[in-house]
Amino acid sequence: MAALLVGFLPSIVVSVLLVRWADLEPYRRSALGRYVGRFMTRQVELARFAGLIPLWGGAWVRSLGLIVVGAVWIVGCWLWGMRRVVA
Repeated sequence: MAALLVGFLPSIVVSVLLVRWADLEPYRRSALGRYVGRFMTRQVELARFAGLIPLWGGAWVRSLGLIVVGAVWIVGCWLWGMRRVVA
């Protein structure tokens, strides 16, 4: 339970604070903001979230290989839209 709180609570709190009080419009208009708005669909977000399973599992059992698989999976999800740009 403690690991879940440490894994989720800080990011939720920071996200709420940013959405509430930060001026995010310049980021939204940036190239990265447009990319995320276009290609970060709910399906890609879910796939990115699923990458935490091997990453956290690898941390739990101290397996560098699993940690790398999870990290590569998450980065791959962030870069998912690039497949259209490169192709």
